[in-house]
Amino acid sequence: ITFEEGSCLEGIGQLAFDHCTSLETFDMPNTVTTIAGQVFGNCSSLKYAHLSDNLTSMGGATFWECTSMVEGEIPGGVSSIRNAFVNCTALKRLKLGSKDSAPGTTLIKNVGITGCDQLERIELGANIDSLENLALMDLQNVKVFICWASTPPRCNDHWSCFSPSTDRLTAPLY
Repeated sequence: ITFEEGSCLEGIGQLAFDHCTSLETFDMPNTVTTIAGQVFGNCSSLKYAHLSDNLTSMGGATFWECTSMVEGEIPGGVSSIRNAFVNCTALKRLKLGSKDSAPGTTLIKNVGITGCDQLERIELGANIDSLENLALMDLQNVKVFICWASTPPRCNDHWSCFSPSTDRLTAPLY
């Protein structure tokens, strides 16, 4: 799905593309600032979705069981990332924010990333402020972990941020 140039779309409602099993790519116009929950849930053929650079609000379970998605990205203006990438079994690269994002504006919480067994690279932008409630799970295959924040994200203890344990996270942290 690609929108016409000049689109005035500002938001996308809950479950808008849920179970669209033939959807392979999605290019969101930069006019969109809000998307509701589970917009792309169970889109089993979705390989890539470009989200609006102006996105500030995103409901939970955005990419729930998008089993063909190889690369995921969430722009730096989003304030909360909840259950964003769950059971995205082909996901290899994940970028949450950017190194140029405003520092300390985003929270990853409530199992933000889990069940992504092929995940090899995670990049956290300068905007990532804190990790809560098992924010990142099942990271045993991650080979590269980059954090662009000059002050690392807050985390009460490793159990509240990582699961099953940081002991399994053997990737170098850059």
